[in-house]
Amino acid sequence: MRQRPRYATLAVQSIFRPLAPASAPIVVPEALQEQAEAYALEAQALNTRKTYRYQLAVFQRWCDAQGLPSLPTTPQVLAAWISDRAKQGASASTIKLGAVAVADANKTLGHDDPSAHPLFRKVYLGIQHAIGRAPRRQARPLAPNQLRA
Repeated sequence: MRQRPRYATLAVQSIFRPLAPASAPIVVPEALQEQAEAYALEAQALNTRKTYRYQLAVFQRWCDAQGLPSLPTTPQVLAAWISDRAKQGASASTIKLGAVAVADANKTLGHDDPSAHPLFRKVYLGIQHAIGRAPRRQARPLAPNQLRA
């Protein structure tokens, strides 16, 4: 089996954590756990996993520098991070990608989605309005000599 990145391993471990306390612990055989983990890793494309892993690492470094917990995170911490990224000149789409990666990690580990909180949404909308979105690219219209009859 191929080597899994740390984030992917953390994500898959939550699948086997009991959702509610049971009177007797449920033990899934290791071979079946590995089989399920392999499929869980395939739930996202390889490039998505790489991008999320990178964005999560950026978030974790920022949290460490600020002395804040990274996972699980709160809407307040996520809002502070994206506002700091906006101040540093990141585009709205890059900021959104980072927030989605952090939210995905939180949800995968069984925690609430901090990006669903009204505080986060308000801060993100403010960033979009302040720095703008990438302009939509519209194709040039065809010239009359390019049209076929």
